[in-house]
Amino acid sequence: MRRATKAVLSNLSVLALSACGMTPYVIPDGAPTARLNLATAGQRAWICGTDGEGHTLTPDADGYATIAAGERVVVGSSFYAQGYNVSYSCYPRVNFVPEAGRLYYQNFEIEAERCGVFIYREGADNPAGLGPESSLRPGGSCAK
Repeated sequence: MRRATKAVLSNLSVLALSACGMTPYVIPDGAPTARLNLATAGQRAWICGTDGEGHTLTPDADGYATIAAGERVVVGSSFYAQGYNVSYSCYPRVNFVPEAGRLYYQNFEIEAERCGVFIYREGADNPAGLGPESSLRPGGSCAK
């Protein structure tokens, strides 16, 4: 019994550490910036840093995270849910080149048992307030 308890506690520790393993994102010194609306991504949003690691994006009071602009970045969202004898998880990601001073909207969607992340440009130049982001590409990796 004692051995089983140690094994369970060890596994729970690994799970807890992996869930909390990302550190907050820090913008590189002197980098131009853009803002990313995390309305549908919330506390699950992340970005690849210049160190080749994933970092959490924390929204401000307005729901935006400030990110570096001018170079291609990989952003994503982590999702986990469980129901009766079933668990679901997905980690969609995309990459794009944010323009300095521009506002973006990160949309997290689940449809037909698939999930995805999409980036849109925010602005009054589109009647709906959101427009396509032309530099958007699927996937990406934090590894350098």
